[in-house]
Amino acid sequence: MGDDRHRIQRDPAGARTGACRRRARHQHRPLRPPADPGLSASIGDNAGWQNEYPGGPNTSGGGSTVGVTLNVPIFSGFATQSGVRQAVDFRDIAADDLEAQRRAVVRGTRNAQRSLAAGEAEVEARRLSVVSAQAAYEASEAGLEVGTRTIVDVLITQQALYNAQREYARSRHALWSTPCA
Repeated sequence: MGDDRHRIQRDPAGARTGACRRRARHQHRPLRPPADPGLSASIGDNAGWQNEYPGGPNTSGGGSTVGVTLNVPIFSGFATQSGVRQAVDFRDIAADDLEAQRRAVVRGTRNAQRSLAAGEAEVEARRLSVVSAQAAYEASEAGLEVGTRTIVDVLITQQALYNAQREYARSRHALWSTPCA
């Protein structure tokens, strides 16, 4: 049984489902705060500002400023939630495709098994019809020899025997020549 047609191959829908599951997990990452928040510091000198506008708020003569800016994303719009929903939807679609493909394989396997069983039952029924036609032919020949049957009866039963043999051969050929897939 080295026929490659009947080998089961790995399902690409299963791989697609796994990839969509990983993508959905990855989409949740922007919800977490970044590992390196934006932080900057600046130091400046206000001496020039005082010289331009005497009597300003800094009247002590000179001064310097220190500023700290912290950049933490609080709201990035609905892009994150939309990306997560889209990734989850793609994961669900891939899972549904995988389930549909699994069901199709199960249905195809059951149909092939039922078809094989029906073919075997037909072959057996045709074999039994050949046995019956053979017995009827032999009985009509015996009746011809005794004189209770005519040659027409013998020819009719012989024709029925040949028809039964032909149908038996056809059913055997159809059973073994039809591929399962």
